[in-house]
Amino acid sequence: MTTKSLYSDTSERRHDVDWLRVILFGLLIWFHFVVFYPYQPEGLFAIPYYFIVSVMHQWRLAALFVISGMGTAFALRRRTWQQYVSERGTRLGIPLLFTVYILFFGIFEFTKKTTLLFTIFPGSEDMPYGHLWFVYNLLVYSIILTPFFFHVKANPEGFIMRLVRSIMNVRAGLGILILPPIILSLNAILFKPWEFGEVGMWWEFPRYMLYFLFG
Repeated sequence: MTTKSLYSDTSERRHDVDWLRVILFGLLIWFHFVVFYPYQPEGLFAIPYYFIVSVMHQWRLAALFVISGMGTAFALRRRTWQQYVSERGTRLGIPLLFTVYILFFGIFEFTKKTTLLFTIFPGSEDMPYGHLWFVYNLLVYSIILTPFFFHVKANPEGFIMRLVRSIMNVRAGLGILILPPIILSLNAILFKPWEFGEVGMWWEFPRYMLYFLFG
């Protein structure tokens, strides 16, 4: 996909992206099953088990945020910023609120859970949305990056898009292979030594936002 086609008006469904999303969420379910399975293998049988789990843990969440970023890029093609924010709020916000107040019984501690919901980095023990921190982060990323997204959309020949095209056109794809790791490394240098990572919070917050932006 070229940067010029990124904001075209075509409504063609990208089934390849849909299947990538399905596969990643399938792996996510399997990962949580094997991690919390009480009868884990021991001895030699544990080596491939822990190898697969450890390798998968390095990229599974990053891949989910990249795929989510790709879906956002396609969604931006046919929407105004008002439509985009409204849709994100509906598709991400409603499930998030339902989980916090109904599934996790936050309605019985309404003030406390609402305060935690709007607390920046409340900690893994206090975050009211539990494993839906992924959805919470996506909602926050979608909102705070909206001005950037629509600035780029309104200026397809601007500096940012020209820079992206020049990077993507580097011979043998070296630009796209080299620049994102450099940016992620700079993010780690700036934030990781000073703040611990915790399920999408602290230094992990800008890291996953970069993956979302790369998508």
